[in-house]
Amino acid sequence: MLGPRLRECARIVAGIEGRSAQQVFGFPDDLKLRSCMTLFALSTEDAADFTAVLDRFYGGEQDPATVGAALP
Repeated sequence: MLGPRLRECARIVAGIEGRSAQQVFGFPDDLKLRSCMTLFALSTEDAADFTAVLDRFYGGEQDPATVGAALP
């Protein structure tokens, strides 16, 4: 149940235009968004919904701390 809803939320967030992640979510939740989208993208073969959020708000860059923690 979580998977489809999480993907739907990611698609909605990726569709937000004209505002930064910090403007939408505030600090520090904008940082948490990047970390979560990175983790979810690393955790699935079909990462398109999560990478779309990273593309939209972070220039496609994953969170380096999350990558470091997830991939020893």
